[in-house]
Amino acid sequence: MREWEIILVNPGKTPERAREVLLKIYPGMTVLEAQNILDLSPIRLEIVHSPANKIKSELELAGAVVEMKEVFGPFSVSETFFSNWLGEQADAREVYRFTYLPSFHPPVTVWLWYSWNESLHASVQAGNQPNRLMSRVKLTNREEWIPSDEVWLTLLELIELHQFWISEKWPEHWGIDGATWHFEGYRNGQYHHRSSWSPDAGPAYEIGSFFFKLLPEEFGKIPIY
Repeated sequence: MREWEIILVNPGKTPERAREVLLKIYPGMTVLEAQNILDLSPIRLEIVHSPANKIKSELELAGAVVEMKEVFGPFSVSETFFSNWLGEQADAREVYRFTYLPSFHPPVTVWLWYSWNESLHASVQAGNQPNRLMSRVKLTNREEWIPSDEVWLTLLELIELHQFWISEKWPEHWGIDGATWHFEGYRNGQYHHRSSWSPDAGPAYEIGSFFFKLLPEEFGKIPIY
């Protein structure tokens, strides 16, 4: 998931056109809310699960002055975000991360890594489900623990079995809504990423199911699809 921050610098000479764009792009937004956004410009609009480039283009066509930049949150999936995380975990030797981004439920991300001092670490984070495109996903729950050697070895077996590092691609299919399952890895100085949409069998499903089993009971029942 990529998150964007759009800065509405100025609504332009025809603010009513920019207001119409906001109302069209964000279903449920009231005229008053849209007008308040324009009145407060320059203002930052935080965008999640939406086509940020399209929003920027629509506002510019309406005469507004707009800037856009990518921002990172706990559920961002990108090599840049992963590299930033590695910078904070200087002792990480081999790392795997699973991020579950469902369309209608809160996101979850699980980190599992092995350090140069031969210690194991695990971390899981859960967020909220934004009620509007302009709401950012917020971290609502987090837990860290030391996993067993058996857990780590099981993951490595799955990684090798399903050729995470060497196969050109996993079997995949894509559709509307559903959930995107992201898998990231780091070893020997290399970063690798794969993703799948709502798998029900195959490599993505097998490895994702392993990560789901690691979720603590306090996180409650996570709808999987």
